[in-house]
Amino acid sequence: MADRALDKFSTPLICINCGSWGFLTDITSNKIEQEAVEILTSKSLVESRYLLGMFVTHTGQPVGRGSVLNDVAIPPGEFIRKVEFDLFTGGECLHTQCCDGLITPTPVGSVAYSLQSGIDHAL
Repeated sequence: MADRALDKFSTPLICINCGSWGFLTDITSNKIEQEAVEILTSKSLVESRYLLGMFVTHTGQPVGRGSVLNDVAIPPGEFIRKVEFDLFTGGECLHTQCCDGLITPTPVGSVAYSLQSGIDHAL
């Protein structure tokens, strides 16, 4: 949610690893105070990331809009097991699909998703 709320302000984010996977999170929760002081008192490395813009409609009515850092996921509903969608970019329809869901990642999200799903990458 933070990336959507702060997107229009170009606000930098500090990512903190609070779990076992920490793809872009070098700061661990037990070093947050030390790292925060270093970040705020020095010229820290700032890395720009692409955001993926999304706009979702259902039967022609808008139901979602925003920007995401990792991915957009459209799962089937509780009673509907199939999703039909058109994928657009720049106002042009690229693909029409009927399936059980869709995950569209950004460059950041695609690597994290692949690592978590067990796909082996030669880095």
